[in-house]
Amino acid sequence: MKNNDSKKLSWLHLSDFHIGKAEHSQSSIVEKILKIVELKIKKDGEPDFVFITGDIANKGLKSEYERFWEIFIEPLEVLIPSLLSEKLFLIPGNHDLNRDKNDAFDRTLLLQPTGPYFAPEEKSLRRRDIVVARFEEFIAHDVTGYSDLFQKSDGAYSVVLEKNGCSVGIVGINTAWLCKDDHDYKRLTPGKSLLEQALLKTKGTDLTIVLGHHPIDWLSSDHARPIASILGQNHTLYLHGHMHDAWVSPDYGSGNHFLSIQCGAAFQAHEADKWKNGFIWAEADLNNQTLDLKSYEWINKHQEWIVSESAFPPSNKRGDIWRYLLPRKMNAFFKEAIESGGNNLPGGWDISTANTLNINRAELALDEAISFFNGATPTWRTALSISIPQRRIVQKSAAIFKELDTSDKPIVGLIISAGCEGKSTALLQTAYEVALQNPDIQILRRHNDFRPFNHTTILEIINNDKKWLIVLDEADQEAESILEFINKHIEILGGRIHFLLACRDSAWIASSAVNLRWSSAKFKQERLSGLTQSDAEAIVQAWAAYGNDGLGALSNTPPQRRAAIFKEYADREIKKTAGSGALFGALLLVRHGDDLYDHAKTLVDKLETVEIGNGLTLKDAIAYIAIMHAEDQNYLCKDVLQKTLEFEGGNFHSAVIRPLGQEAAATATSTYIYTRHKYIAKEIIKVLTDDYSLDIQSYYIKLVQSALALMTQGKYLKDLQSWRYKLADHFMANDNSHLAITIAEAIRDHDPHDTYTTTYLARLYRESSRAKNAIELFRSTTDAPKTNRRAFFFEWSVSEGFSENLFESATLCLFSLSDDCEYLPLPVDLSIMHLNGASESFKRLHARYPDNEFMQAFHATCFLLLLCETHDKKSEISQNAVAYGKGIARGLYSEPSISAAIESLKAAFSLCKLYIQTDEIANAIDDVTSIEFSRLDRMAKNIGPKQDQSKK
Repeated sequence: MKNNDSKKLSWLHLSDFHIGKAEHSQSSIVEKILKIVELKIKKDGEPDFVFITGDIANKGLKSEYERFWEIFIEPLEVLIPSLLSEKLFLIPGNHDLNRDKNDAFDRTLLLQPTGPYFAPEEKSLRRRDIVVARFEEFIAHDVTGYSDLFQKSDGAYSVVLEKNGCSVGIVGINTAWLCKDDHDYKRLTPGKSLLEQALLKTKGTDLTIVLGHHPIDWLSSDHARPIASILGQNHTLYLHGHMHDAWVSPDYGSGNHFLSIQCGAAFQAHEADKWKNGFIWAEADLNNQTLDLKSYEWINKHQEWIVSESAFPPSNKRGDIWRYLLPRKMNAFFKEAIESGGNNLPGGWDISTANTLNINRAELALDEAISFFNGATPTWRTALSISIPQRRIVQKSAAIFKELDTSDKPIVGLIISAGCEGKSTALLQTAYEVALQNPDIQILRRHNDFRPFNHTTILEIINNDKKWLIVLDEADQEAESILEFINKHIEILGGRIHFLLACRDSAWIASSAVNLRWSSAKFKQERLSGLTQSDAEAIVQAWAAYGNDGLGALSNTPPQRRAAIFKEYADREIKKTAGSGALFGALLLVRHGDDLYDHAKTLVDKLETVEIGNGLTLKDAIAYIAIMHAEDQNYLCKDVLQKTLEFEGGNFHSAVIRPLGQEAAATATSTYIYTRHKYIAKEIIKVLTDDYSLDIQSYYIKLVQSALALMTQGKYLKDLQSWRYKLADHFMANDNSHLAITIAEAIRDHDPHDTYTTTYLARLYRESSRAKNAIELFRSTTDAPKTNRRAFFFEWSVSEGFSENLFESATLCLFSLSDDCEYLPLPVDLSIMHLNGASESFKRLHARYPDNEFMQAFHATCFLLLLCETHDKKSEISQNAVAYGKGIARGLYSEPSISAAIESLKAAFSLCKLYIQTDEIANAIDDVTSIEFSRLDRMAKNIGPKQDQSKK
């Protein structure tokens, strides 16, 4: 039983029963809710309150409310005798109204912020009676009497109670006043003035709880902001439902915190459906200003209620509960950040001190620890926990700042390593160590690696007399900006501002950050490389603290051998992967062994339960990431992934990237997104194809289409050429020509008039023995007459040659070498490639048609090829030219002059053109009446003038 002086309050939060939707199934699930409530009461005592946040009925019918009281409230009263007198609070939802009554009201008129419809006064009540009357049955059947105020001038109810040594204010509002159809989103309001008046009556209470049905973002924009401000100013807990899914969101209003707690549906589907029925059990500790939550869901196959692992973020998990700070405590932390200089703190950054970080020096709960061991993105809580050992790199990196107090320059420390080697954890641990040694220092950390280092904003934060350590992970893209910041503000910064950075070594080099000159700062880097024996022993010891769950497959190994085996795997991975991901690869292998597939399946199954909008889940997000990483195509950036998922809004990082990191599924640099390891990527793909029957090919196509769409919208993509060509080339090189061609077809379909992608697709067709497809592609390209690209006509020529269309092949090849084609000089290597093709065409033409012009053209191309070879020994000339050269040496052929060779080519072109029966080719070169090869002539004379002069 509770101690009345404990200042703890507990409650049961339910929502969305929809009584009348499916009578038998509802009765069954309600009975199961009552059963677990009974067990919970026997174990922990009665809850102090029961909150039901709307949609009790399905159609707002009298019979539905009578049924609800019969099957749920009356049995619940048996379990909680004081339920109706002081513990039960209900509010209506969008199903708790008679939609046939007064359905013609003007929602736009009622939503006017200056309108007279939602004031707590009689004349306003008369004006809004058109919507109030629709809730008649809900109000009539709420025997607590609180809902009666919805049809009075108050328009909301407000109750203040004394419970367990603290005062509680409970406010009930109706967010469903204006519900009428399927277009309620952003068209609702509970009445700002009605809420404001109700909250006035709760002033001075220790805890204020507001009950509504809809999330705040469902309210009209003109109403949502002031209502959020009111909720923030009163530091409320806002309990609601409607979305049929449990979630918690710390929110802000007018610079103050409030906490939105969303309950899942008590009944939304038959228990065997994929949708889960659920509720929330909560306990607020007013002494410690914390709120503990458990979200329960019914699992049909086990026929039991379980605590939902996916309802709330893993970072808030403490054992089997999820813990949040109450709004007043959140505001205290926020106030400390402001006093530390964070009044203009940008999104994606946070401020800490040694004192505020000390709260993380505790043991991790089992689930938290296992999640971290499996590769979850480290947070302050996990990195600083006493459950996680420090590796040797931490003390070495902290030593960079040993002269912090006496330095007259900014100190810049860099932790550099290959990917997935533990640098992010080392970064946080190092920052904490520096803060411990310098208790007066403030830590300004970027926790969203996609956020920029904005000079103006950062300067506003640190422009005081405090010492600062600015911490950035994945710092490659910001290194130049940081150095510029130091150089520009060195007089202000002096020895007061310092930087701790971390980065993947490959990214640091690729961004040219490695070449920066840090003369205005004291710069030093420490490399995290390999696994020392002492580190291996410390890590394995940390796993062992959590028993077999922590050790995984390593639990079958004798204790004295575990660290050695872990190090052996790490050393082997370093040799195999050139260091990248070696530590995490070894971790996966020793902890999961042959069960890596099962680990990936558990991961994917969990991600499938987290919706991100547009009918997609985190499973879809990790699928796109995994298919790229598994193939070593490491250029998937945030913009392309966000476009692919059709995710709108600025919270992509918090809604997708961060949860994937928390689930040890993905990691992100400042530029690209990967799975936690290539091993994981490969197993995820197996799961997606074997268990989910996912069409991986379509996912590649969607990625490519998204990249091209961003290009069309004017978005700069550093790796656009990789999306256009490299991806398909990769699959061609790995004997998957079908996928390569499908990707290239999608690229070409994006812009059918692009001759570059047309040429590229045609080449893939030809290399896959589909020359006829290539020919059809060229002949159907409507812009062919308008292009003058040599590559376009040469590839067309080769494709025609593969199908034995020799006149067409020879004509197109010569055209690609002519002045009428691309207006650019002819380089030697390109000339060799084109002349090789032409020599083969004329050789075969002469074999088929004994025209002397064809033989002369054949000799001319061979002669020009021999000239090119004398200049470029690296390029391979055709065997035709090699044989021709031997014939000249034996006196079988006479060597022509360059000018004579050029004339032979002009004559051969005119002859071939006469034989062409293909309209598309004829049209493409129709305006060429007298072909010229002056560029080819010039190139030949530049590389072999002596040969030509000797023949004059």
